[in-house]
Amino acid sequence: MNIEHTRREFDTWLVFLDDYIGEFRSSFSSAQQGKLDFSPYSLDIVEIWLLKKYSSSETLRARLSIKDDLHIFMCAMSYVGETYRINLGGIWNIHLDDTDKINGRLQVIERFNKENTSLCPALLMLSSLDKRSAAHMSTVLTFWMAMKQKHEES
Repeated sequence: MNIEHTRREFDTWLVFLDDYIGEFRSSFSSAQQGKLDFSPYSLDIVEIWLLKKYSSSETLRARLSIKDDLHIFMCAMSYVGETYRINLGGIWNIHLDDTDKINGRLQVIERFNKENTSLCPALLMLSSLDKRSAAHMSTVLTFWMAMKQKHEES
């Protein structure tokens, strides 16, 4: 699986983030495009798309060696991550020096809470394929939104 990045690749991807998201959204019907509004539940549409396209995380990992599959995965991951960032706050980052971490060398959303939790959209997408619930990513996001709200109220 070649979704690991260098700093230069990450910076370039970040510049074109809106283009990746636009390309991903344009692959849906106009009715579904209107529902891809960066709300937590828009992630259910993405997750259903993932579940229809790939039978498991292993299938997806195997297909990431195909340029077109890697590209559409990057577009989808961009939408998923940006949905998390918009709803939680924080920033996009990549940790190139910490390859021992599970999300080392992958894009993450961080700085949205005091504990500096990192959420990796690529890994969330892969785990959603194994959970096969069609609501895993939105459930994780709403959990973090509730935790953030609870922390802000205390």
